[in-house]
Amino acid sequence: MLDTIEAALPSLAHLHDARVFPVVERVTLTLNTVNEAHDGNAFEAGEREQPCDYIDLSLTEYGIDVVALTARITDSTGTSSQTSGESGRAVHRG
Repeated sequence: MLDTIEAALPSLAHLHDARVFPVVERVTLTLNTVNEAHDGNAFEAGEREQPCDYIDLSLTEYGIDVVALTARITDSTGTSSQTSGESGRAVHRG
């Protein structure tokens, strides 16, 4: 599932937020689905942050400011997204 975002990164670097965010959202929702399929036990508490950190670091390496992206998405919708936390990180809610 993280392969999805890794494969998309080179093309995401220069795209508008509306094209970047759905890729991050899709991966995050997939992580949530996996966790739900395992009754919330697919990831140990400390492991939940690892995919989020990986996504954030990968996006940052390609020049995408995750905090700014999240702020822009939140500002445009008026609500915070299920895939973003207070810090703007992609988070796995489970």
